[in-house]
Amino acid sequence: MLYFLIFLAKTIETTLCTFRLIVVANGKKLFGAILNAIISIIWILTAGIVIVKVKDIFRVFAFSFGCFFGSYLGSALEEKLAMGSNLLMAITTDPKGDNIMKTLNDHGFSCTYTKARGKGKIQNILFLMIPRKKRMEAIHSLQSLDKDIFIVSENIVKIQKQDNNGFSR
Repeated sequence: MLYFLIFLAKTIETTLCTFRLIVVANGKKLFGAILNAIISIIWILTAGIVIVKVKDIFRVFAFSFGCFFGSYLGSALEEKLAMGSNLLMAITTDPKGDNIMKTLNDHGFSCTYTKARGKGKIQNILFLMIPRKKRMEAIHSLQSLDKDIFIVSENIVKIQKQDNNGFSR
């Protein structure tokens, strides 16, 4: 039973630790600090139980496997929650970039486009700032509008808030 509790505590601690990194990276510093306090308490208690009888190899393995499983679980949790925003940049040689932009806007995506020159051709670059939860939906929409579109995704942190028209306040 003790080995399972060590495993469980370390799994929870490592899951929270992985999640905390993502929370802080998305600008939520206070929430990250609260999580860190909880993580510290769990770590002190769990490490203390293991260190007291470090020669008990099963305690060490329970601790290690909890760390392994918690890291995996934390990554899966973060992927499921999909916190933050993405900037999708899509490059298309389709001359109707404004039509693609309007279609994406009609589907609820905030999209801007500009013309550019690359490799001797006029190209359209579309910019979409979206919640990470809608990233795959936006990618599928882009690919359905142009099967040859080139898409790059970037994690972003907003510097200024915007109103419904996309203007800074």
